[in-house]
Amino acid sequence: MDIFNGIHPPERKKISLVKAAGQFIPYNGEAPEIFSQPLVISDNGNGSIEGIESGGRSAIIGRYKLKGCNPEEGKNYDGEPFGGMSPKKCLNELDSSKRVSDKYEEYGFAAPLAPLGSFEYEMQFNGKPVSCAILKCSGDTRIPEAEVKLLSLPKRHTKLWNHKYLDEVLSGIAAWTGFNQRILQEAEVAPAENSFDLNNYVLYCVNENGYGVARVDLSSALNGSGARESLEKKKEFDKKDIAQVPGVVCDVQIAKDFGFSYRDIRRGSHKGMDIKLAVSDIEREWKEENKNEVLLHVNEKRFEWQNKIRETYMKFAEGTDVPEPIGKEIINPLFC
Repeated sequence: MDIFNGIHPPERKKISLVKAAGQFIPYNGEAPEIFSQPLVISDNGNGSIEGIESGGRSAIIGRYKLKGCNPEEGKNYDGEPFGGMSPKKCLNELDSSKRVSDKYEEYGFAAPLAPLGSFEYEMQFNGKPVSCAILKCSGDTRIPEAEVKLLSLPKRHTKLWNHKYLDEVLSGIAAWTGFNQRILQEAEVAPAENSFDLNNYVLYCVNENGYGVARVDLSSALNGSGARESLEKKKEFDKKDIAQVPGVVCDVQIAKDFGFSYRDIRRGSHKGMDIKLAVSDIEREWKEENKNEVLLHVNEKRFEWQNKIRETYMKFAEGTDVPEPIGKEIINPLFC
């Protein structure tokens, strides 16, 4: 089964896994036969079970994600077993995912992750067994990975680069990111307040009609009534940081509008937007008075996109509207 539903991220490494000592602990259903004994990522790549990497400590096998299946004896990271999970963090990941997946189900959508159970390895860390969360997975393509695809469209899809197309992509991402914030509020699951990172958001298939975007990585989230205050603060953090979403995509459109290559406009717009950097490698003559004019237009265009994205985000974060899936006819060509 293809959990990426045809939207394969680039450069995902294939890995293999081997059986390890320990046990499977059910959380929300019995384990498929493949998980009857714990699995770990093979050091030498000669494992009998094939998978795809999902971060340094996780793997995708079929339609399941194993989070924390790369533990290393005696090593730790920020008080947690390196490459694995503590039983507390593992249970929190499962509990948080259950709350979120139940909410998505109420709206008629699949969640990016839904809990199945965990591995409890015989390996110990601080006197407790090392754990690995096992979750049913509806997709694992991270937003930055999708952006890479946006920037590497084959020539036959050049016609897709128009305002209407980009507007649908950007508005869809903003709508689903805002809707995900509302889901987290209703489920009373609060990720760290200042933890907005597009690498923690996945593009995945929400139903047969298309795709949505949702936050994953909930092992450190607060649950229950104690999460409410933190969620309100996080909403404000995300309202500010949501401007990251259009960064790459709208820069492509800006470049197209003003005759730059994407590389040139990105260089020229980064940290102060010095247009001289942007034009330095372009083989055309520029008059000094034109540079400020172009810089002004580039700034205006970026702010226009960012304001629109924030407005869309807040509409779905605070309102009652439910977003439409981002159509397969829009997304699939990017990954062909």
